[in-house]
Amino acid sequence: LFTIIFAILLFETRSIMLDLLYPFLAIALSYAFVTAYRLSVEVRRRREMMQLFATNMTPEIARATIVAIKKGEINLGGQVQEISVLCVDIRGYRSLAEWHEPGTVMTMMNELGELIRGMMLEFEGTITQHEGEQVMAMYNAPLPQVDHAWRAVETAVQADLELSVTGADLFKP
Repeated sequence: LFTIIFAILLFETRSIMLDLLYPFLAIALSYAFVTAYRLSVEVRRRREMMQLFATNMTPEIARATIVAIKKGEINLGGQVQEISVLCVDIRGYRSLAEWHEPGTVMTMMNELGELIRGMMLEFEGTITQHEGEQVMAMYNAPLPQVDHAWRAVETAVQADLELSVTGADLFKP
C-alpha cells in the first residue's frame, strides 16, 4: 500500500513512473518461501517426534499421545496417577557374558531385547528404559488404560512363554 501511494505521489509531483511489479513480486516470493520453509520445518519436527515415540510405543499410541498433548489432556510437567511397571532382567547374564564371545553375547542380547520389546509394545506398554540386559515398560501412561495391571502381567506371561520356546535356541553355541 505504501509503495502504491509513493508511486502515485512521485508520478504526480515529478512525472516519474515506477515499475510496481518488482516490489509486489518480492513480497509474494518472500511469503511463498517463508510459508514453504515453515511447513518443511513443521513436517520435519513432526517426523522426528514420531520417530522418537516409535521406538518406545506403538505408532497408534504415539499419534494419540501427540493429539492428547495438543488438546492439553496430558500434562507435560508430570502428573500423579496409578501405573503398572514391568521390569525384565536377563537371569544369568554375567555368567553368559563370561563364557561366550562378546559378539555372540551382543547378538543374543539384541535378539532377546527385540523379543521383549515386541511383547511390551504388543500389549501397548511404553518402554521407558532399555539398557543392556534390562528392559522396563510402564502401562497406563501416557494414555489411560483401564486394564493396565492385566496388560503388564500378560506381557510377562507371554514373554516367559515365548522365551521358553525361543530362548533355548538363542543360548545354543
